[in-house]
Amino acid sequence: CRPARSDRQQRPAEARAAILQGLPREAVTFEGPFDVPDDVGTSPGELRVLKDSPREQIVEVKSESHQLLVVRDVLHQGWQARVDDTPAPLAYADSMFRAVLIPPGVHTAHLAYRPLSWRWGWPTSAVAWLGVLVGLGWTKVRRVSKP
Repeated sequence: CRPARSDRQQRPAEARAAILQGLPREAVTFEGPFDVPDDVGTSPGELRVLKDSPREQIVEVKSESHQLLVVRDVLHQGWQARVDDTPAPLAYADSMFRAVLIPPGVHTAHLAYRPLSWRWGWPTSAVAWLGVLVGLGWTKVRRVSKP
């Protein structure tokens, strides 16, 4: 019996990332740090997935109006968004998915998973290992110097 493939493996990247166009604003619920502009999705938009990995997505969006880029993966703490190298707030779409507001024009959205535990964990571990190595070296020096 083979294990089931994950949802990420079953769906192509374009199916996971979508821009909302032609949908009534009530079709998707949003909870987040920004107000949804009235012109969201009023003009057709295009999206092109440039990179799709478990910890990072890069998506190019072209549109004449504001768009909401919704990535149908769960929004956990640690996800960060940038639109054209400028930090952008993330919102919840339908209570669990990631959503970022894209202004009119051609823009690149970069979503990356960088949890606080990783940013603090690896430097702490490196300092601890350095302490262990210094301690081992110190005990060896003390043994050699004893008559």
